[in-house]
Amino acid sequence: MPAEYILRFLEDYEFDEDQREMTRALLTDYLKDELQQDSLRKWRVVIMEGPNGEKLDLPGIGQIGTVVRSRLRNTDDDLANIRILTSAEDRIAGIDWEGGETPPKGADLVVERSERHPDEGILRLYFLDRTSAPAASATTRVPLDAVGIVTGISVDFPESSTPDKAIGYVIANVPGASGHRGSRCSGRRRQGRRARAGRRR
Repeated sequence: MPAEYILRFLEDYEFDEDQREMTRALLTDYLKDELQQDSLRKWRVVIMEGPNGEKLDLPGIGQIGTVVRSRLRNTDDDLANIRILTSAEDRIAGIDWEGGETPPKGADLVVERSERHPDEGILRLYFLDRTSAPAASATTRVPLDAVGIVTGISVDFPESSTPDKAIGYVIANVPGASGHRGSRCSGRRRQGRRARAGRRR
């Protein structure tokens, strides 16, 4: 997908106003600077699905399964903090693998991603089940309990083609990932627990 569509999407996407680690300005400024260097002109868009979430009909795509992401217990009652949106396993999505090939893990996956798609960004879209109940054995989590399906994003950049001119970028702590960039979803819950990270304006 052309970068212009990704840029338009990011400019329309409503980030939580209290989120400082991943903001519209950080992402769009970085992308614009890369485009000026003739980099990141092509993007891969991946819709992440889950087996246990409610179903959602996406125009032009069809029905998908939403993703379950429960929130942390004992947080501010107005805050729906899921901590991590993108799991280590999610990071293989959007990368071309040969049939029967076993994707690497950790830092090796980061290297492999940049080598296979050095000029392409990856945008992963998460549509979160509004209930998102945790596993029965979970003691530190409670249901998300949002008033509607929440849209979360993960933005995955390759290594910059012009590191001497690269600007600051967003770093997210993803389990098992070293150097993975751009994944976050937390937000204020208003109007009866509404997770605001992930709304289109």
